[in-house]
Amino acid sequence: MSHRPSDRPDGEDSLAIEHETVDRIANAVVTLVPLALLGLAIWLAWGGALHWQDLVVLAVSYMLTVAGITVGYHRLFTHRSFRTSGLLRALFAVIGSAAVEGPVIEWVSTHRKHHRFSDRTGDPRRPAGQAGARSRPGAATVRLR
Repeated sequence: MSHRPSDRPDGEDSLAIEHETVDRIANAVVTLVPLALLGLAIWLAWGGALHWQDLVVLAVSYMLTVAGITVGYHRLFTHRSFRTSGLLRALFAVIGSAAVEGPVIEWVSTHRKHHRFSDRTGDPRRPAGQAGARSRPGAATVRLR
């Protein structure tokens, strides 16, 4: 059955999912437990196998790969938001690849398809079998179309 925002008396275009409390608790657990375990591992390794220089390398690597994906893969290659030299294009492709998100051509193709079919059939980021469902982790609403 197709729903439209005007079909609902309150005019809302989303509904709360069933068992929202259970979903929120599950999201909190799968988010917080790994972070707590990472913190414990850092605390146990500090001064032995882990030093402040390691955290600097981690932070720099993280910032570079984020720039590779957001500026390179997304803005430069997918949306062609700006032009730059071939050398800088290659650099963005390499540091974007370091984020382990797949080859640039595949990422760009999938992202363009996502924009073309956003939240509809054909959207590669929409969970299979969930018409209108949001694909972001922790989404607590289902989009009505």
